[in-house]
Amino acid sequence: DRDQMIQQMQEQGSIQYQLELRDKENEQRWYEVEAGVVYDEQQKAARLIGFIYDIHQAYLEKQRLMLKANTDDLTK
Repeated sequence: DRDQMIQQMQEQGSIQYQLELRDKENEQRWYEVEAGVVYDEQQKAARLIGFIYDIHQAYLEKQRLMLKANTDDLTK
């Protein structure tokens, strides 16, 4: 995941990425990262600024609905 995020940042100057991380209780949870590069006066990358959103419940609900939409009761 890290290499893909770095590549996207280099190509687009920002990232929007979903990834699974461990929380403080060591449980796997889904998060979305949105970040962009802030450049200095010489147009060199100076810092990264962004947000991390906890999307775990929405991700699980999406997976549940996708399974339901693609599975019938008779044949599973």
